[in-house]
Amino acid sequence: MLILLTAPAGRSAAVVQEDRGWAQVQAGRIDDYLYSLPFPEIEDQDAILVDETMQSLGALATSLLLRGQRGGEESASALVAGSMLADGLPAIRESLDKLHSESLSLATREAAREELKRFDEEYRFRMSSLVTPAPASLDATLQQLLSPVRTAIRHLDKAPPPTGWWSSPDRQVSRSDSRAELASLIVAATWLTDRQQTRALEQLDLSSDREWNDVLLRVARAIDAISHDHDSRIFLKQLPPIFLKSIGAEEIERPGRGALLELARGLERRNEFNEHDAEGLPRELLVINVRLGELYKRAERKMIEQIDILLSSRSPRSDPELVAIITNQNDAVDALQLLSVMPKQIEFFNGVDPVAARSIQQQATKMVRQLDDVQRREDAMRALRSLAWQVHSFNELPMEQHLLDGDQELDALLANRSTTILERIRKARVAWARDWGRGNALGSGVLELARLNRLMEHVRVARELETEADPGARLEPWSAWSMPDDRIRQWKRDMRDRLRVAATAIAEEDVEQADEQLHHLEMDLAVLRLAHLLIETGPVPPGGTEAGLVLGQLAMPPEHDAWLLEHRDALASISRLAMESQAARIDGREEEAEELHHELARRAHSLWALLSGPTTNPVRIPGFEGTDPNPELSTYRLRYDRRR
Repeated sequence: MLILLTAPAGRSAAVVQEDRGWAQVQAGRIDDYLYSLPFPEIEDQDAILVDETMQSLGALATSLLLRGQRGGEESASALVAGSMLADGLPAIRESLDKLHSESLSLATREAAREELKRFDEEYRFRMSSLVTPAPASLDATLQQLLSPVRTAIRHLDKAPPPTGWWSSPDRQVSRSDSRAELASLIVAATWLTDRQQTRALEQLDLSSDREWNDVLLRVARAIDAISHDHDSRIFLKQLPPIFLKSIGAEEIERPGRGALLELARGLERRNEFNEHDAEGLPRELLVINVRLGELYKRAERKMIEQIDILLSSRSPRSDPELVAIITNQNDAVDALQLLSVMPKQIEFFNGVDPVAARSIQQQATKMVRQLDDVQRREDAMRALRSLAWQVHSFNELPMEQHLLDGDQELDALLANRSTTILERIRKARVAWARDWGRGNALGSGVLELARLNRLMEHVRVARELETEADPGARLEPWSAWSMPDDRIRQWKRDMRDRLRVAATAIAEEDVEQADEQLHHLEMDLAVLRLAHLLIETGPVPPGGTEAGLVLGQLAMPPEHDAWLLEHRDALASISRLAMESQAARIDGREEEAEELHHELARRAHSLWALLSGPTTNPVRIPGFEGTDPNPELSTYRLRYDRRR
């Protein structure tokens, strides 16, 4: 029995000499671990049962590793699962040894024995049908294979193993909760008649699509908020029919989720318009505020007139006419909001350079006036958005206050150049203000501030990773993630070194070296940045015993709303590349390890960019390139101006 079950692991030792991939590295470790375990006494049936279980688990881990390696990219999930199981063998053994513990009742130990015997049967029956390329098929097989071990661990540890597929933090509202809130809102809605409420509730009972219900709830909340605004009463009488059409209670086909989402956003913009406050605006801007309010109302009326076309569209963002309607309303609300923050922007620039602030005020006022000109509105919006983004991003850089407070640990991270870095920030702000005063949205000042902002953002990440005792351990219980051999800690050390070099280059005004080091920070350490983002935005990992966490990763398939399930393949590929890079490094194949790491960094950076959202950089504005001290906005249309 023992020879049969350890055969796959034993054979792996010969393969190590040929392929030397991560599968062979782990298979060798499995062999070493299993061979280090003491042979059970022949009269100790529990010890024999535990040993047989461990041999079977070792063979399963080895099979997953080798099949995952042979399957390449498509079988990355199998390689990751095999590596997780291999790393978890000692913890599983520790829990299984409790079968001898007299602190557990006889009934508990007997229940665990029965489960381990059932695992032996499942193992013999299902190993031949193990499918690795398809993650869903692999999930089902591993669930059937390992559920008995998971149940046995639950008995022995007296704790239920949690699932390794964590719940998504932005999907915490269950279907029943979403429908219940929507039903309560409909019943309490004073803007619906009794008959309309009945029809709406009947349609709601027929809806089982949680995501659709969530969007419909946004529509209902927006309408309810509008109903409490006195200035919107004339608009309110049009809303009940719109809501009934949205829920499918009228004689039209139920709208698609995309159309319903655009309607929700449009109604939410009306509430943003209602909340707009022009208090504090100077007289000349108040006049513009009134004109922009009229512009918004015209855009909103157009949207309401086309509501049937919107709700019947399967893809509103693909219809040029609907895109124009949506964009006009959005731009009008944005323009009002940009107008309202202008006094604070000018106040900020006054603190940087009072002379430049007066010139910026003239430029900004000119841009606002252009909003009333159809031919110039798009470029004016682009310029105002650029100014607002730059002020928001650069009025205080990450960790800047810590520099001002004389933080010694931060100074050490910056190679003891904090004082010089602060002076560089001050000079860059002055140059930036003067650039805008001359009509240059992309001058040397904003480029230097962008560089300093990148540096200080990396410093922020490094500091937060320092407070996280072991960021790798924080993510290890997650089924979608596995990093080999403490690589996260090594990348943390590399990050500190590169920060010191980059800070020195910036302090010495070596732009080329600074940009190169910042690029390396963002690319070579992309996995570390991705890990930090996942820790920062992800759910709190569930608690459990070490063995329970391992079995929860492998024996419990993901629910449809599991966190980042849609990125499962990308995460598995990242884990696979990290493992193969580590294997090459262990074997002394440095050139291959470097190539694999570059591909790993590229994929990790792509996923980081996708999950963190689009980054905005200083951009050229037609008419605001610094070539004209009194620029007029160009009527040139930029293709990528539409960001929302």
